[in-house]
Amino acid sequence: WSVNFYDCYLKLKPNVDAVAFEKKLQHIVRDHFAAAAVERGQAKSIDAFAAVCRLRLQPVDEVYLKTASAGIRDNQKHGDIRLVWFLGIIAVFILLLAAVNFVNLSTARSANRAKEVGLRKTLGSGRGTLVSQFLSESVLYAVLAFILGGLAAGLLLPQFNRMTAKSMVLPWGEPWFIPALVAASLFIGLMAGVYPAFYLSGFRPMETLKGQLAKGAKGKGLQNALVVFQFTVSIVLIAATILVNRQVNFILHKDLGFNKDQVVLLQGVQTLGDKKYALRENLLQLSEVKYVSIGDFLPVEGSKRYGNMMKPESRKNTDQDVLVQRWRVDPDYIKAMGMQLVEGRDFNREMPSDSLATIVNQRLVEKMQLENPVGTYIANRDQKPVKIIGVVKDFHFESLKEEIAPLCLVLDDSYAETMSVRVAAEKVSAVLPALTKIWDRFLPNQPIRYTFLDERFAAAYDDLKRMERIITGFSMLAIALACLGLFALAAFMAQQRSKEMSIRKVLGASVPAIFRLLTQNFLGLILVALCLATPPAWYILSRWLDNYTYRVSVTADIFLLAGLAVFLIALLTISYQAIKAALVNPAEVMGGDG
Repeated sequence: WSVNFYDCYLKLKPNVDAVAFEKKLQHIVRDHFAAAAVERGQAKSIDAFAAVCRLRLQPVDEVYLKTASAGIRDNQKHGDIRLVWFLGIIAVFILLLAAVNFVNLSTARSANRAKEVGLRKTLGSGRGTLVSQFLSESVLYAVLAFILGGLAAGLLLPQFNRMTAKSMVLPWGEPWFIPALVAASLFIGLMAGVYPAFYLSGFRPMETLKGQLAKGAKGKGLQNALVVFQFTVSIVLIAATILVNRQVNFILHKDLGFNKDQVVLLQGVQTLGDKKYALRENLLQLSEVKYVSIGDFLPVEGSKRYGNMMKPESRKNTDQDVLVQRWRVDPDYIKAMGMQLVEGRDFNREMPSDSLATIVNQRLVEKMQLENPVGTYIANRDQKPVKIIGVVKDFHFESLKEEIAPLCLVLDDSYAETMSVRVAAEKVSAVLPALTKIWDRFLPNQPIRYTFLDERFAAAYDDLKRMERIITGFSMLAIALACLGLFALAAFMAQQRSKEMSIRKVLGASVPAIFRLLTQNFLGLILVALCLATPPAWYILSRWLDNYTYRVSVTADIFLLAGLAVFLIALLTISYQAIKAALVNPAEVMGGDG
């Protein structure tokens, strides 16, 4: 009853209430799990054990996405519903950026439609009629965008699937899918078109027919707020990209306590039986091969694991048990994995007594509070005590989300399926043909299957690297949308202030001075966006890093870099309109005004 690393699947009868059934399972905890724990001395009482242990039911359709968020740990690879929600929220913000762009673009085009509005009003069109017209145009644009977006999604989905290593399909055949997209398009079109519709329909006929748009604060506050919103979102996404990139690099280059490079993993050696030792000796004859170890317990995620409750033999009558990873290895394991002994000695094949010896990690010494670990006996109730002969430096064998756990290594390669071959530096490619040749001599009917330890390690973080690429893509899209809106707004402002700029030039203002006048407002808005983006981004990124025990820190330079990136991109975006306005001939503007 102490073995808890198996998954158990139940199929409930129809009409069985899963919640009520889960409560009934607790008697199994009391009658079996708790009773066995008390008998082994691992719990003080049945009540104490039952208070901290319970059996939980999880629907099969929730296993992949909701296991991590539910705090359930098993040996399977899972997705995370929190990541799905996170990316969904980013997608919503991207949609909002697009809607904001529509508002800014419509506003920037207002001068081109001012006379149209004035003429329609003069001919009797009321404001309600004009609002309906502009809203209809907005909805039409949204529907066209829906059609183009659907086509683009269909074309880009294969590339997206390759990037994310998923097999997603668009559910066009589902009865709800197209109506939902159409409804969303109509809603977005209406919401994005409200402000431009009321803004355009509010022009006064006489002023617009004379080519005089109303100047002043009307709409300026909202426009500035929209620009700030766009760049706030952009800064948050860029900051997230920088941080995720740093965490990925930190993980991939962290000192793991072992050397993952230059190790070839041969699979399927269990079919050889005792001949696997002859295979090992033949491999060691190759000049490129340094060490060969037989064992399935590898310091990478997804490898074999076995946990035991253990304690020092001197405390066998206490309840000071520690959950320990008990790995079965061979005498060459530590050398093959490039681990470092900090105390005691390594296993010795020539010493039969080492069959009842163990090498432990520093974490076990700490958890068991062993002052002089070498020479101490540790055990659990069901096994013979083993003597600690050495202490190995802590090494990571699970995700960096987890703390290094207490671990002991014992000698036993009886049922191993894996052989780890450490090769001299830069010799892996050269040695593979020789490995294959020797393998074929021992197993002519079984093709060689091999992987590399460093690739197994990197594969454990593929999801993190894919998330980095997705967030980077979202960031680039957000910046592109924000800059498009900024470009339109800069054009609008330059057009509105064209006469002012001409007068300034006539009075002696230089081109740099006019450029500065047109850009300083926008760059000030980016500074405001940086101030607004930093607190929520800091909080979100800190919470995300809480998933990792070993991690980088959220530092101020992340936000300064994000703000600087947005600042430079925005400066380039508005420079065209600013320089264009600064270089215009005043005579053309003043002459056209007359």
